[in-house]
Amino acid sequence: MEKLNRTLLYLLNAVFFSFICSGLCYGASGCNCDFTIEENTLYVDGNALKITPGSTVCIKSSVKKYLGLTNINGTAEKPVTIINCGGKVSVKNNDWYYGIRVNNCSHFRLTGTGDPKSTYGFAVMQTGDQIPGISIGMLSTDMEIDHVEIANTGFAGILAKTDPDCSGIPNRGNFVQKNTFIHDNYIHNTKGEGVYLGFPHYRGVIKDCNGTSVRVLPHELVGVRVYNNILESIGREGIQVGCATSDVKIYSNKIENYGTINDKYQSAGVHLSTGTTGELYNNMIADGSGPGLWLNGAGDNFVYNNVFTGIAKNGEMAMLLEDSMVTPGKGYHIINNTILSEASLGVVLNNNFNSVGNEFINNILVTSKGDSYFNVANPDSWKEIANIKSENTEELYLDGFKLSDKSPMIDLGIEVPGLPVPDDYEGTKRPRGNGIDIGAIESPYAKELDDFSVYPSPFAGEAKIVFFLKEDSEVSLGLYDARGVLVKEIIPARKMYSMFYNYSVSDTDLSSGVYFCRLQRGKKIKAKKVVVQK
Repeated sequence: MEKLNRTLLYLLNAVFFSFICSGLCYGASGCNCDFTIEENTLYVDGNALKITPGSTVCIKSSVKKYLGLTNINGTAEKPVTIINCGGKVSVKNNDWYYGIRVNNCSHFRLTGTGDPKSTYGFAVMQTGDQIPGISIGMLSTDMEIDHVEIANTGFAGILAKTDPDCSGIPNRGNFVQKNTFIHDNYIHNTKGEGVYLGFPHYRGVIKDCNGTSVRVLPHELVGVRVYNNILESIGREGIQVGCATSDVKIYSNKIENYGTINDKYQSAGVHLSTGTTGELYNNMIADGSGPGLWLNGAGDNFVYNNVFTGIAKNGEMAMLLEDSMVTPGKGYHIINNTILSEASLGVVLNNNFNSVGNEFINNILVTSKGDSYFNVANPDSWKEIANIKSENTEELYLDGFKLSDKSPMIDLGIEVPGLPVPDDYEGTKRPRGNGIDIGAIESPYAKELDDFSVYPSPFAGEAKIVFFLKEDSEVSLGLYDARGVLVKEIIPARKMYSMFYNYSVSDTDLSSGVYFCRLQRGKKIKAKKVVVQK
């Protein structure tokens, strides 16, 4: 009975849209389109208009209280294009229950590219409390949303999902939301998330179905692309994706000033939620109250070439990784990122469950407390190699987010077998010098591959020592005074394995003056001049 009622609801919705559109939506002569929607039309019903696959539907330039799109269905070979015509189409309200709503549509593109004078030909400029700018649901799938401006929303900028229910129609096993492409949009000043895709709880939720408590499971998303979006002043998480089980790529987005309402548990720059896998790369995530990244996905999450800066202004953690929903045998891979945080903790990994092979490689990590870079529950499933860690950016010799010629990160990264990162944040091929640089951006500079660095010099307090072993060898490291007398033994002679190493030396018990840091690798000996200046 519940399933029949749900089906009747879908049919009644279609009839309602048809009634509203009747007599208002017809026309096929304007803007060289197959269908032209007039200025005063608020609902567009594909069934009533008999919109066929491959059609172009033009929405005339206008200011609307809301815009409803329903029953618009193309095919994979012939999608339907919905485009602005003759100028911008704006939607603005503070008392209606949606801005632009898309129901029961498939294989369509909503694009604001109809006016060369406007980058964003569609604009949702205000919605009421708890109301998203664009809401896409009721079994909608195979969608593309681009060149839309969304601002001043009472909830998320773009929301795309169909919630599970007692009918079972939109639930897992019966429906899959495919090919969700969100790109080249400008979303700002939202109270909720910037982009919100999929249901956040892969295990489902309990619903009362005719007096019986039933766990209903949300549908999966397959084929997700979120790219080239600008998100500014976002109330909660910049981008949140849930239940996206395969073919997921989120890249080249700029997220700035996120988590503005300071909701502790919904304040990440990017949140890849339960059930979600895929790649997150080449994004700029800046100036937010919470962590730059929150992962509690399905594993096989690859995070690389992202710049995180000014993140975690609440002071807690730069990244939060949790594995309670990771598919057994999979893990998280964090490679070649620049992470400049204001947090007291760097990376928190709650990995007491299913994950294996978690990796943190070739990253720059700055926190406010130098002894709290990592908090890992299970070290056996965690590998941390070739990272530069610091309490501040000054000693890293950065030029903005790029490495200067004095930077100790040049050429000191390692290649990750099976996990190649061939390009950097700017699209430059790696490596440019004699090795891979640490961080998101590859520098044009090169170091002698066998070199090692001691910085800063002069120093007071503590200096960093970094070196790389190209092959397993016997190693010793010490600090000597100008007479050649050993004053601090940092590494007693022992065999060490091929990888990147990071040590420090304190000026405790040292007088101001000139010293030499001497590194012996096998039969090769190198010394670096170090000046203590108290």
